[in-house]
Amino acid sequence: MRSFPPQEVLREKNKGREELRTLSSKAITAEQACFPGARQAGRLTRKIGKSRQVVVELLSSRSREELGPKELLKAVRKHWVVEAGVHYRLDLSLGEDRSRVRHRGSHLVQSMIRRFVISLFAEWKTAKPRKRKHKSLPDFLAVMGENDQKHAFVLVTAKRPKVLAK
Repeated sequence: MRSFPPQEVLREKNKGREELRTLSSKAITAEQACFPGARQAGRLTRKIGKSRQVVVELLSSRSREELGPKELLKAVRKHWVVEAGVHYRLDLSLGEDRSRVRHRGSHLVQSMIRRFVISLFAEWKTAKPRKRKHKSLPDFLAVMGENDQKHAFVLVTAKRPKVLAK
């Protein structure tokens, strides 16, 4: 995509650093992009601090009328917030990157279990939040591991587990 003036600019602080995001987009056809369903292409440039610059090429199946530059910039930002939250929990709290499982299919089963645990944690975190002192994933894992995993066993075998309400 040839360079053209940015249509949307966003300046914000991210992790204590100044970040400037500029987005340029234009309508395209799927044939132009060689990607089925593509209706819009964009270039997002992030200037982080004074020295670092990251350029990301974007494709969208939504037209510019449906998703203008401002909305596209917000959607990209929102996507990474969600991605970072899930990957943070998977990598740091559940040790997904340290996993040495190499048996065919086992990594898929472990991945599904980890994501199931994150879903249970999200439910646990929102159920009666004021009664809990700690609300992190490691806290959830500690509660589930109490009394020889009694809470975890009840959680997966009961129709309406009360463990989530604790």
